[in-house]
Order: sequence, then structure tokens, then C-alpha cells
Amino acid sequence: MTVRVIEGSGLVRRYATPRQWPWGSRAETRAVDGVDIRINTGEIVGLIGESGSGKSTIGRLLLGLEAPDVGTVRVDGTAMPPRHAPQWRSLRRDIQMIFQDPHSALDPRARILDQVAEPLDIFDIGAPESRRERAADALAEVGLNTAVFDQFPSALSGGQKQRVVIARALVLRPRFLVCDEPVSALDVSVGAQIVELLATVQRQHGMSLLVVSHDLSLVRSLVNRVCVVYAGRIVEKAATDELFRHPRHPYTRLLIDSVPVADPRRRKRRARAQGLASEPSASDHGCAFAPRCSRRLPVCTQEAPQLKVAGAHFAACHNPAPVEETK
Repeated sequence: MTVRVIEGSGLVRRYATPRQWPWGSRAETRAVDGVDIRINTGEIVGLIGESGSGKSTIGRLLLGLEAPDVGTVRVDGTAMPPRHAPQWRSLRRDIQMIFQDPHSALDPRARILDQVAEPLDIFDIGAPESRRERAADALAEVGLNTAVFDQFPSALSGGQKQRVVIARALVLRPRFLVCDEPVSALDVSVGAQIVELLATVQRQHGMSLLVVSHDLSLVRSLVNRVCVVYAGRIVEKAATDELFRHPRHPYTRLLIDSVPVADPRRRKRRARAQGLASEPSASDHGCAFAPRCSRRLPVCTQEAPQLKVAGAHFAACHNPAPVEETK
């Protein structure tokens, strides 16, 4: 199967929260709350937002690792098969994930080459003797030489482990790849190498990428289009350059203004938020960002804004910020 387009429509994912008391009832939180998203052939889409905003859950829904409580995920116009169904297992060859923590993503008891070859064994791809050769090619593609092939993960650095995780995802030659915080466990210099590696393999293979991250530098340098997520909802989406130059939603401006400026001579007006990050909730009333927003209006606490055209992109805000240049 060749995956070209993956899209989610009206996605909602709820989780029950722990009881505060043994006799109490369980509350409900919406990790994803009515999300529409589409990733086209060869496109790199970024999901940005604070921790707990629902970004990773959206990625898992699009892969079929979790089923939405409401809404549908479609692959090339066909509904995502139920998890573990034969059709879903076949589809999994074409859609893969790079997990957030490379340390826990690898088996500490298995050698590196065997771990990269394992997906080929699971899907019975090629002759058994050729699988190790294909795994070796995948490791070479991500810049690892034969010296690491028979090593255990404990002998590798964090950057090397992340390269192994990428090689294991690429060995099946997928068409759609979800990268869940691919550099969060790495230092800046190694993270920059991984970003360049992802850009290179995407160009070579023409695959589609969904990059989940709170690292705005990573997103700005890698993706074509950005979706900003807050409290389980997409509050703004636009082409990367357009969004960073002209953010319209106050939350997007807050994220961009939170990035440190190296040159002390550059003075810029900083967006300010009031209070702490909001937790996703089951409420349909009002904007989730309203308690923190300095631009809120009375309607913001009464009616949830919908995504609508604001300039050259979409923003879910009753009082979007004026268009200004953001370096």
C-alpha cells in the first residue's frame, strides 16, 4: 500500500482522570478536542504547543495507535482500519513513528543491527539473509558505521541512539512518519544534526512527516506548514514563514516571544500571559486560552472561537493580534 494523504476530521480523544477519593466519580479530560488536520504527499507539517496540549495524542490517532472517541482518520480517502486488524497491520508498513525518548525506545538486551532488522522480520520482508544487509544500509543512511552494529544501546550516545531509532523507522521505507519530539532528549548541537538528517532522508524518500515539538527552532527550520495546538485544539495554522512573521493568535505570539533573543540590542514587544497553562477540559464554552489572554473580550469566555481566515492563514480567535513583523 502506498500512503499519499492522511487526514483527521473532528478528532476527539477523552481520558478519565483518577478519582480524588475512592468513592468519588471520575472526571473526564479531552486531550484532543475537535481537531481537523491533513498531511499531503511529501509535506512536512509541524504541531507545536506546550507540554500536555495534545500534540502527541494527535500523532497517535493519525497512526491508528489509538482510536478517536469521535471523528475519523482517513488514509487516501479510506477509513483507518481498527487497530490489529489485518488491514491495519498491512498499513503499518507504510506509516511509522520516531518516539520521543530514544533510550526507552530501544531494547537494552538486543544488539543494534538486530533491532533495526526486527521490523523486517515482523513483516517477513525479503529473505532472512538479506534483512541484516538492508538493516545495515539503513544504519549507514543515518550516519552510523559498522562499529555500532554489534553494540548494545548502553554503549551508544544519545545522538547515536536517536539515529538508530530513525534507521529502524526507515528500514520499512514508509511513506508517512510521525516524529514525536525527535530532539527533546538531545543537546543543541546533536539536535541540529538530527534535524538535518530528517530533512535529508525526507528529500531522498519523498515521505510525508508530522513533526511534534515544542522546539520552535526545530519547527521553523524543518516544516512547510505549522499547526499550533492549545488545550487539545488547533488555534492557528499557516505556512511556516507566514506564521512566524505574522502570528495572529495571542498564544502563538506568546510561544514565539518566549524564544530567547541572542542580540541584546534587539528590542521587541513581548506578549504576556496571565496565570499558568490551562489543562484540557471537557468544556465547550469559551476559549481555553481566555484566562491567560491579555486580549480577551467578554465573548471569549462565552463562546469557543472557530478557525477562520485571518490574513494568509487560519486562527481561532475573537480578537486576533494585528499583523506585525516578527523576526
